[in-house]
Amino acid sequence: MPERRLTDYHYEKERFIPRYELLKRLLLDEFSSMPAEEEFLPTQEMLAERYKVSRNTVRRALAKLQREGYIQTSTKTGSRILKRAVEARRPVDSRRNAEGCIGLLITNNSDDNLRKEDIRWQLVDEIERTFAIHGVRLVVYNLRENQWQTWRNIPFLIRSIQANGIRWVAMRPNRNPHYPWQELLDALHGNNLALTLYMQDTEEVMQFADFFRPETGFTVVNNHAALLDGLRKLSDGADYLVYVANEAAAFFADSRAQTCAEFARSRNLPFEYLRTEFFEREDDSRDLSGYADEGSVRDFLSRTEHHQKIFCVCANDDTGFSMKSRLQQLNADPKRFRFLGCDNNGLSESSGFSSIDFNSAARANALYELYQDFMEGVKGRCSMTFSRLIIR
Repeated sequence: MPERRLTDYHYEKERFIPRYELLKRLLLDEFSSMPAEEEFLPTQEMLAERYKVSRNTVRRALAKLQREGYIQTSTKTGSRILKRAVEARRPVDSRRNAEGCIGLLITNNSDDNLRKEDIRWQLVDEIERTFAIHGVRLVVYNLRENQWQTWRNIPFLIRSIQANGIRWVAMRPNRNPHYPWQELLDALHGNNLALTLYMQDTEEVMQFADFFRPETGFTVVNNHAALLDGLRKLSDGADYLVYVANEAAAFFADSRAQTCAEFARSRNLPFEYLRTEFFEREDDSRDLSGYADEGSVRDFLSRTEHHQKIFCVCANDDTGFSMKSRLQQLNADPKRFRFLGCDNNGLSESSGFSSIDFNSAARANALYELYQDFMEGVKGRCSMTFSRLIIR
């Protein structure tokens, strides 16, 4: 196997990638190919020497891996591997039971260092547990940024899927332009590999309509029921309703904003759809307090200065945390505001505001039911799960 180098993991020619990020990608590829009995990474000193980087670079790379749930670091035992992506160079066992092995394509390209726990990996863990209970082995193909170099070769990916005895594949759709998604979809269909798409919400069904091929199945989450539940239970006494989203989230936020607007009309509440600009940070900081555009929030406070009970529904928990932090910075009275986010991640928990949980266990069970349908000869089925309101 050729020696891995940091430069091999710099795929975006148009932008600068920090060395700790390159090292993180390299290490993901590195320990995915390590034998299963090797549970621990080398020491920080050894990693720094091997890859010719500073100890600080190693620490930051390991910190990101731990935040994303790949490793667990202890001062006594070092860094223990928790999750491994499938490595293309790993030998496959052709004797595996084709009836007991499925594939999961991880396609979300968000390298999010701001959340304490990535809700996307929570779902992967739930899928693995659910299928394992029934004796079905899960093979994860990580098509995210750190694995593009490995899996961009579609014929190679298809051969690996077939060699693992996989006939049923689940995938969250993605439109990142750096990956040949349409080629992948055509290859799966052309090789008689069943595909089930798992969607985050109902809007994605139309957004990714061109991802469907004959007999493509899907699961979808109904978030509007939980959103309406939150509006009914948490807006009591409110004299103003605002839906807050950043510009980047507008593609999925608009329908939720419409739900909020219709609810406000039914209660004769003033309503506003506030789109704030959120600024990307170039460092590895977890501080989101300054992400919400100060000018937008100042203008909002000016417009609502005579309202005493404002209910803020936020496109996601990042937005809720940012909005709440910005209001605090501007010395707004916290008693005037109540928040509902839409992710139920660590940010909403640490800030104490209510949120919507995507119910990973229910989604995993829905996928298993669709897999059962496939095993019984039924293809192209769909199902819906419901998110849950978490009141804090």
